[in-house]
Amino acid sequence: MDVHFRLIDSFQFLASSLDKLSSYPPATPITRQKFADISDEKFQLVTRKGVFPYERVHLIPGEAGQTLAPSEGAIEYSTLTGSGILDEDFEHARNVWSAFNIQILGEHASLSLKGNT
Repeated sequence: MDVHFRLIDSFQFLASSLDKLSSYPPATPITRQKFADISDEKFQLVTRKGVFPYERVHLIPGEAGQTLAPSEGAIEYSTLTGSGILDEDFEHARNVWSAFNIQILGEHASLSLKGNT
């Protein structure tokens, strides 16, 4: 069985940048149903646009580390944007990790995907 992938540049079909579109409020009633078991405070944390350390996704699990940043106080650098993240975005990410007792990057990814489906 052959598997074929067709990659389409979806940006050409969008009315705005992905960054701007992702900053709009989520479809709260549907998203809220997926997070019915958490408090409103945690729901606000998980539905706010956050950051994700894409630069480390390719690393093996133990190498990715148990913390959000490679070292305390380090700010993730993105080769995509050519810059680091804002301190306030990093602090928000740390708050999410703490509130949801996230221990590894995979748990962070699962939570992010749950909030975006």
